[in-house]
Amino acid sequence: MNLFNYNGFRFSINLFLCLNSVLHLVLLPFNPALAVMCYKNVLISAVLAYAVSLHRQNRPIQFNLTTAQRMLNQIDAQYLIISAFFLFFGFINALFLVPLCLYGAFGLVAAIKSMRPPPPMTSTLELYMQKLLAKQTEALLYAASIEVMLGFLLLFGVFTGSSQIVTGLVYWNFFLSARYRTSKATGFVFGQLRRSLDSVFHHRYCPAILGMVWDRLVGFLRDFASR
Repeated sequence: MNLFNYNGFRFSINLFLCLNSVLHLVLLPFNPALAVMCYKNVLISAVLAYAVSLHRQNRPIQFNLTTAQRMLNQIDAQYLIISAFFLFFGFINALFLVPLCLYGAFGLVAAIKSMRPPPPMTSTLELYMQKLLAKQTEALLYAASIEVMLGFLLLFGVFTGSSQIVTGLVYWNFFLSARYRTSKATGFVFGQLRRSLDSVFHHRYCPAILGMVWDRLVGFLRDFASR
């Protein structure tokens, strides 16, 4: 396997990302310092992988507003920026590893399938790859659910003092709003969440004032996400 072409790089970087994700969770109870290093390795891997992918998709890159807006609507740019932001500010939350690891696993499979000649594989590995691809829709919905869950945890952390305000603002104002606009899975998760909460706040036993506050909040978040 040639590690010096794009597919070789994509295979190596996504394998490194997935392995460090697992190591972070395994080492966290026994060696927190080493677990933090593995977490940073995941973020560095994600930044490199998404930067190279973004460059390949947008060659030649033109430095103008139209190009920047088009790139920011791509998942690679969204995860590149938020991963670099978390790396720079030292934000650590194991939940963020879940979507990174899922997308890394799909990148790993895509790299293997794109290699020419294809690398030798056992029937068991091929079976696992087929099962992963068959579950891609469910995996994307799960990743979107984690994105939304992390957003609410950060919001809760801002009020309790466990998260920095700037982290919550960047995550909601840039990342989640961009995912809501460009990802059908994230939009679906938000829609499901809204319908569930609508049934609570508009229940006949719920005070009308709470329902009114909820409707105002939904309107504010909709306007906020569409900016």
